Amino acid sequence: MRGFHLTVSSVSESMFDDEALSMVVPGVDGEMEILAEHEPLISTLKAGTITIKTKDNPEGEKFAIEKGILEVANNRAVVLV
Repeated sequence: MRGFHLTVSSVSESMFDDEALSMVVPGVDGEMEILAEHEPLISTLKAGTITIKTKDNPEGEKFAIEKGILEVANNRAVVLV
């Protein structure tokens, strides 16, 4: 499975900055799954859990968030929380 570069960070820390296979985020209109080559997208996120699956962790690493913004373009995704 092909991956994409993912950065998840807050003002005070970088939570994740690596290659991901998939990411599920709590969008304001429901959960969204981001995969490699996803269409360009900008979305606000609501309180919930981000789940990131990688080659080394296929079960997924989880991060609780209160809110955030997601931007996806050019096989890269950035989440600011």
